[in-house]
Amino acid sequence: MKLDPSTLQRRAATLSSILQIIALLTAGGWAFYTFVYEEQIKPAAEPINVTSDLSLEQMGEKNGFVAVRARILMRNNGKTAATVLGYTLNAAGIRLQLSAQPLPKTDDDTGSFLRYRSKYWREAGRELTTSIGMLTKEADAKAENHFGLPPGAEYFVDHTLYIDSRRFDALGVQLNFYYIKGEEKQVPLTLSRNKEGYVSIRRPTSCSGPNDCVYSNDFSVLLSLWPNR
Repeated sequence: MKLDPSTLQRRAATLSSILQIIALLTAGGWAFYTFVYEEQIKPAAEPINVTSDLSLEQMGEKNGFVAVRARILMRNNGKTAATVLGYTLNAAGIRLQLSAQPLPKTDDDTGSFLRYRSKYWREAGRELTTSIGMLTKEADAKAENHFGLPPGAEYFVDHTLYIDSRRFDALGVQLNFYYIKGEEKQVPLTLSRNKEGYVSIRRPTSCSGPNDCVYSNDFSVLLSLWPNR
């Protein structure tokens, strides 16, 4: 059957329209994959990768008191956002017992990992000198601080600690840093103190999934207060 030119033109136009629709759908699907899946869905499914660090640096001395800068560094090394919920910092002055001869063993030699021991010196006592607790507005509705950690972001917070070098040989600082996967999530937390004055954060003991868990980075740093010669 021979088709007239007008029919051929109509069919060609129809085919062209169909091809354009297919092209638009294909482009739309690719755009969805690129901008929604690759940029949002896929990163959100990846594990969280947040690191924190604590550094101590002597800043000066006056009348036997040493000023120490405690810098808390927060970094998001992953591809999904995170939110800082808070942190606690407890600083204690440490007295050492030194001996030219090997010290006898005591019952305290089996203490916790926060105790420092050696054959010729041991920890003779410690005293809490500074305790700091901070919650963001995601953990406490009355708070004003907000620390969002998008992928690749890095923030630091400085605190100045003052310690009597005439009474103590070293400064021990314990940092507990809390965060959650995602952005703008409300996770109520509370600050508490024990009878010695150490501050801590109470967090949920369980979670329904990785996107709802409260994560923490915990470590300690020791700084000698002896003057450099």
